[in-house]
Amino acid sequence: MTEPARQRNEPGEKLNDAPSIASEKRVSALSGRGLLVGLACVVVTCVVVCYAELVVGKIQIGFLQLPPAVVGMLVLLLGVQALLFRLSPRLRLQPHELFTVYIMMLLASMVSSRGLLQKLIPLLIVPNYNATPENHWGELFAKFIPHWAVPWDTHGPAKQFVSSAFYEALKPGERIPWQLWVIPMAAWGVFVALMFSAYLCLAVILRRQWVDNEKLSFPLVQLPLEMIRGEAAGTGPGQTGGFLRNGLTWIGFAISALIFGFKGLHQYYPSIPDITTDIDLNAFFTQPPYSQMGYFHMYFSFAAIGFFYLLPTDLLFSLWFFFLFVKMEEVGAAGLGYEPETMPMYGCKLFVGYQIIGCYLVLVGYMLYAARPHLRRVWSAATRFRRHALLPEEGNEVLSYRTAFWGLVFSVLLSAG
Repeated sequence: MTEPARQRNEPGEKLNDAPSIASEKRVSALSGRGLLVGLACVVVTCVVVCYAELVVGKIQIGFLQLPPAVVGMLVLLLGVQALLFRLSPRLRLQPHELFTVYIMMLLASMVSSRGLLQKLIPLLIVPNYNATPENHWGELFAKFIPHWAVPWDTHGPAKQFVSSAFYEALKPGERIPWQLWVIPMAAWGVFVALMFSAYLCLAVILRRQWVDNEKLSFPLVQLPLEMIRGEAAGTGPGQTGGFLRNGLTWIGFAISALIFGFKGLHQYYPSIPDITTDIDLNAFFTQPPYSQMGYFHMYFSFAAIGFFYLLPTDLLFSLWFFFLFVKMEEVGAAGLGYEPETMPMYGCKLFVGYQIIGCYLVLVGYMLYAARPHLRRVWSAATRFRRHALLPEEGNEVLSYRTAFWGLVFSVLLSAG
């Protein structure tokens, strides 16, 4: 395994020298104005993501780690800020406030997308809606479901109103029974809060090892950092710099907007010609054993091009090599007469899924092994009795190691309970 995301002076990595926001010694407080702007952006982000993914249903814009909806909202926010700056410099948010707003939108997008709520909420209804006298779900499962975890009566009949209305829509005159959702959503909201608290504590524990010791580049954060810092550097008198003031930015935006604009119009008006960005390679391999390859498509994605620009070349080679290697394995297995099962809930072959699990185990084991000196310091800081005796590096963290360690432990235990 190579060292995929270490900072090196290679072409395409000019953004990797940006210091981490979390490692800055001086951290300014979030103003009330910034908090209000963040909350407003969170509401708009949730509405846009839910409408695009649930109502329109043509594109997923909120479930990725770099959601297009959040990037677009950040561009819009920076544009509005540039206009307000012309009226009064006091209306401009500070860079740390802009980045905080971005993080708020990022969490809102991933929570409201299929990463959480779009999967969680329907699952709360499924046991009651799909229960029938033939499958005996009511007798088999309902007694093990806490009454506060679902909006339907666990002792009631199958296909209650809250379940049928959720999947079959409301009839004229019917209303959503909001009162039945209050307790379940509050309970699951506590679970989500505990889960994110655990992630925050884990990030505090690992930040120094990954940022300072291993010099990881975090390519997903480079784009918003460059946008925010570029705008902050280009708003002063006589300054013309800035990410959104760069002509190449708008050339790239115009090319992608033109192509996907035509594709969007083609969805509504088929007479408008479509621009092919997806080639089904499986259609070219129709004879066994090559026909046994799994999902094999070639995409032309501007988002992927921009993201890959930030990745080290050895990591890019690894992605290509092992993807093609898996396809060769599938062809070889079919050539030997092996008919593997499909991985449950995923489209890959079963043996490929086990290989991926093994890769994760080896990678996590190596990362823990490399972080032994740092983790020993974290353990020492978490178990010492002198609460106010902080380690020198803890001054740059959001939480102390003691708080982060025990916060992680209690968050995991409470969420599991």
